[in-house]
Amino acid sequence: MSKKRPVSEEDAALFRDAAGDVRVLEDDREPVYRRRPKPPARPRVRAGSGDDPTAATQRPPAKSIKNAERDSEQLFVRSGLQQKHVRRLRRGQMAIAAEADLHGMRIREAQSLLEEFLRECREQGLRCVRVIHGKGLGSRDGHAVLKWEVDRWLRGHDGVMAFCTAQPKDGGTGAVYVLLKS
Repeated sequence: MSKKRPVSEEDAALFRDAAGDVRVLEDDREPVYRRRPKPPARPRVRAGSGDDPTAATQRPPAKSIKNAERDSEQLFVRSGLQQKHVRRLRRGQMAIAAEADLHGMRIREAQSLLEEFLRECREQGLRCVRVIHGKGLGSRDGHAVLKWEVDRWLRGHDGVMAFCTAQPKDGGTGAVYVLLKS
């Protein structure tokens, strides 16, 4: 491990002269979407804690959640797309240009935002985006309704070439990578 040498006053003066007048550039790009604030957190009673006798029926144990997540992976590929692109998308190796966070929204609101998001991304020529739909753990019945609606909407969208479940670092089964037509 190398130690940093202290910068001499002479070197600092030379740098300031070379840099000249510097100013901070403002980011004048418009956002691809409007970020919606996350809904407030709701406390959950852990199963078997003794505080709530119905808690065990409200949320399945973590082991069954992991099994359900594994069984609920999503993949859609339109014909004609090269397999190398599909592999890179599934591995999370494509640069994500933008993301839309839909979880916690009502279905109509989410569909409207998703359509607007995809339209703006296509207009800007973005190729790979992430859509966060959530895992459905906070829904009343524990089913990921929004997840499967997003799946259906993306399959029906002409501008979508492929989509798949995101890597765990990017949201896992609560998000999808979407590859758009160029």
